Amino acid sequence: MPLAQLRKELATLPTPDPKQASESSQTAREEKRRQLMRTLAGIEKRVNEENSRPKKRYISPSTREEVYALY
Repeated sequence: MPLAQLRKELATLPTPDPKQASESSQTAREEKRRQLMRTLAGIEKRVNEENSRPKKRYISPSTREEVYALY
């Protein structure tokens, strides 16, 4: 699930209302909210880890002559 779609789905979930009478539907929504939050946190963690890694540059034999150039 793309990150933007997950954020949108999480934003469209209604906020928990303690005045609601149906306890079972509220707990189901809360569980879905928790699951979406866990998924979102996992995706953001992987993205941040990937972005914090050093960038790799490959210099092939044809570009070795100009090592200073960023190909």
